[in-house]
Amino acid sequence: DLNGVTSLCHLYDSLATSSSELGSSDMTELGKVVELWFVFSLIWSIGASVDKDGRRKINNFLREMGGSFPQKDTIYEYYVNP
Repeated sequence: DLNGVTSLCHLYDSLATSSSELGSSDMTELGKVVELWFVFSLIWSIGASVDKDGRRKINNFLREMGGSFPQKDTIYEYYVNP
């Protein structure tokens, strides 16, 4: 469990830089960008270590949490476009 959290933190730290629009002065925009990078990091750290059934469960859970993923494909098919 701790390794998954460590991976999440390392991935987020490497992606959440000022060049990925985290230097925005608009707080609403900044909050949205932080959330997008965090969810992306969550998917590819914690979510990358599960089997096919686990991926389905994570996909359903994140969609129910109010993510802004299109209905086509799974959450694993999308990325943050800086």
